[in-house]
Amino acid sequence: MNEIIAFLCKIYPLSSQCIENLSKIVKYRRVQKNEVVLEIGEINRNLYFIKTGALHCYYFVGNKPVSDWFFLENETVVSIGSFYDQVESQDCIVALEDCDLFYITKSEYDHLCKTYLEFNFIARVLLEKYLKVFHNHARLIRKHPAAKRYQLVLSQTPELIQRIPVAPMATWLNMEPETLSRMRSQRE
Repeated sequence: MNEIIAFLCKIYPLSSQCIENLSKIVKYRRVQKNEVVLEIGEINRNLYFIKTGALHCYYFVGNKPVSDWFFLENETVVSIGSFYDQVESQDCIVALEDCDLFYITKSEYDHLCKTYLEFNFIARVLLEKYLKVFHNHARLIRKHPAAKRYQLVLSQTPELIQRIPVAPMATWLNMEPETLSRMRSQRE
């Protein structure tokens, strides 16, 4: 719980009332590697904060899984369309590693945003952050050839290359797993 408070306060200081409310509503969940956190077709009712571990968000194009994003420690996780609109998810979120997660429900999130201006500000900052991240990733995929995409991710977020398995990383980089494996082995 202290990790969440510290994370949020780095963005903007929380009032003692907001911290007190959070301490009452935040729940803990331990997730094992390969455990599904959100199924396709399920409504995403929780916003997660990763204390430890890695989560993988993906969807299907035909029968092929396509990686949407990877989430690591000190990040918040939702299926965007499902959580904010409370509709069935088109995404699946699964643990790539054993994870320690904290979470609040959508109704608790909404209440915090309405009640505490500082929490609402933090929520907006995080939305902007992830919007920029997704925008930059879309541009990376459209603008650069495979080798350049790999080099940019390696230089900007080397931890992803080290921790994420080849198959999901390859779909996220819009390349074949064999291509990514070759690039990784050439680098070593």
